[in-house]
Amino acid sequence: MKPASLAQIKKELQQYSPEALKQMLLRLAKYKTENKELISYLLFDSDDLAGYIADLKYEISGILEEAVQKPGYQMRKGLRKAQRVISRYAKYTGFKETEAELSVFFCQCLFDRNIHRLGIRPVQAVFYKQVDKTEKLLSSVHEDLRSDYMEAIRLFRK
Repeated sequence: MKPASLAQIKKELQQYSPEALKQMLLRLAKYKTENKELISYLLFDSDDLAGYIADLKYEISGILEEAVQKPGYQMRKGLRKAQRVISRYAKYTGFKETEAELSVFFCQCLFDRNIHRLGIRPVQAVFYKQVDKTEKLLSSVHEDLRSDYMEAIRLFRK
């Protein structure tokens, strides 16, 4: 079964009452955690983007603190978990700038902990792949932000 297009859904939603829309939204939230997270962001966090980013940075730094205390393979798993958190929660905002800021924060945290110099190749690979991903991501953000973040990225390459 093929789902309806976004335009068709939009047109159909205009015919429903607010109470019916509320029921549909609650039903949608029941089925997937990701739907519930998106609805939570839209209801509670979308008006305070800076606070949302600060909360994400706190969560990411907590994940990284746990990860760097573990041996190589588990450290890599922890770093990948932090990357998934970044991409998952940043997409809810709909702004590439958010993902770029969180990605630069992630790289900065790893750089400050000298992860790139540990000698654990899989961990170093995660770091350098994230730096590459961040550089590609910065090409889609505003010029002023791009120049600020590119300075930080240049430091990571040294």
